[in-house]
Amino acid sequence: MKNNYTACSISALLCAIPFIFPRLWPLEFFFLLPIFIYALKNKLGWKQGFCWGIVFFGIHNFGLSILIVQHGFGFLRFFIPILYILYCSLFSGFWFFSAAQASKYLRRYSSNIYISSCLWIIATFFYFLAIDRLLFIIFGSWDGNTLALPILPIISEKIGVVLVQMLGANIVVLLLISMQMSIAIFWRNYVQAITIFGCLMLYLTNAFLPHKSCEKPVWLNCIAALYPPPAKQLSTYEKFQTLEKNMLKLCAEKDMLTCIICPESTLPLALNEYPEKLKEWSETPLKDLSIIVGAHRKTGSVFFNCSYLIQDCRITQFYDKRKPLFFTEKLPLYCENLAMIRSLFLRNSIIFSSGASLPSSFVINHECHLMPIICSELFLSSTDEIKNSDIPLVALVNDSWFAVSYVQYLLELCAQLKAISWKKDIVYVSHTRALWISKSGQRCIL
Repeated sequence: MKNNYTACSISALLCAIPFIFPRLWPLEFFFLLPIFIYALKNKLGWKQGFCWGIVFFGIHNFGLSILIVQHGFGFLRFFIPILYILYCSLFSGFWFFSAAQASKYLRRYSSNIYISSCLWIIATFFYFLAIDRLLFIIFGSWDGNTLALPILPIISEKIGVVLVQMLGANIVVLLLISMQMSIAIFWRNYVQAITIFGCLMLYLTNAFLPHKSCEKPVWLNCIAALYPPPAKQLSTYEKFQTLEKNMLKLCAEKDMLTCIICPESTLPLALNEYPEKLKEWSETPLKDLSIIVGAHRKTGSVFFNCSYLIQDCRITQFYDKRKPLFFTEKLPLYCENLAMIRSLFLRNSIIFSSGASLPSSFVINHECHLMPIICSELFLSSTDEIKNSDIPLVALVNDSWFAVSYVQYLLELCAQLKAISWKKDIVYVSHTRALWISKSGQRCIL
């Protein structure tokens, strides 16, 4: 590679494409080769890393950019995606800068190529660790973007599930980096044989891995998910009427139904203020069902994004989302008094407060207990209380915001990665799909 910016752009392109087209997942085993080959013989620095970030995050965040433009307000919404991509690219710039400076310093004492390669491996690993753990720190949240990890497209295949299950996500990322550095070191002599052999082995291994059927627990056969209709300007009466009509239709279609699960924001209103609407269900088959539904909860003037358990036509349990998503649900502290920022993201919208208590399990019956978790809490963070419990999670997700389907699929893959990493079974219910994801990474339609 004679041009350092070309090498960086090709690398970022190879990394980003599988996120949009998961069938191209083998590219994640080779996306670092262009920059590693160039870095071992030439100089790379902050500018080249920044270029890598612009190309990668520009492609990867295409769906997010569309969301911001469609749901934001005012002319400034067209600039927010650009600013966000530039911010993410700062991390990439620091990745290249730190690796290059460390290599330059150690070359004073030794010109051994293996020392330089180890430094690039370490810097690259910590870069992706920072993306996964710290990317959103600027928004006042100690969380990262798991959706940008290079192992996410790989998890869509059997070989990815097996690797993460055996070694853990971080070790797989480290092996992914180390393998590509090994190829880069022997590039001039063995690249064709190693590349062809590696591709064949990956495809063959994945093709011949035994397919494990997804074993669902017996109680799951009595649970169904409801996909809400597209959001419209409906009155409160019409919202309840539409929900009741859809649930009754589901009851007629499925025998032995005991529980219906509806995703986040199925009812975009304070459900706890309408007990009389729930009582109206007492004359229908819904009176004998357990219903988990995503809605709002209001206490005084404070709103919460909430998950409710409804039994006997009344609210028996609820869980308030503990970490509202920045900007779409709650503004960072440093933006709360900025009218321009508020009007850009939350004009005519509710600002949600953080729930105070950890989730307790929803008791459906003596066989079925489910621990609720709401949307971004699954993708951005976790608590030891959640991970250390043996109770399956029920994840209520609102993926209807995204106009492009690849982002909805990435959210599904992220849930699968979390299930394996946390060793937790997950009942995943969104506006577009409903899945049972086992702790071993197997997915099946609910």
